Amino acid sequence: MTANPLIGSVEALKRQPNSSEAQGLLQRIAAVVRPIMQTRGWKVKRLREFYPRNASLLGLNVDRGAEIRIRLRMPHDHTAFLRYEDLLGTMLHELVHIVQGPHDARFYAILDELKAEAEQLLAAG
Repeated sequence: MTANPLIGSVEALKRQPNSSEAQGLLQRIAAVVRPIMQTRGWKVKRLREFYPRNASLLGLNVDRGAEIRIRLRMPHDHTAFLRYEDLLGTMLHELVHIVQGPHDARFYAILDELKAEAEQLLAAG
């Protein structure tokens, strides 16, 4: 079971170093976004780590939440993780794609809203 019942499964890459740490990062992200998702009625079937060849690709939302993929590791060093704040930002970005596809003014307005909510949640502990 995940830290967020609105996310069906959470999966780190098992063949990469520190896969248990990666799993923990995904679980932590899932827990933080739970209230944000719950308020909006959003669900994600699968949250998983990916390590794409494209170094600039940080996340991907497949079919409006059927699957969200997040790059957890540095592009040219699969043993080092990106900063947690950046990972959470990527997750929030991908969640917006559940309701808004293009990166337009509406997309960024929703993203700004989610970021403000996440900051409040993190500050509250």
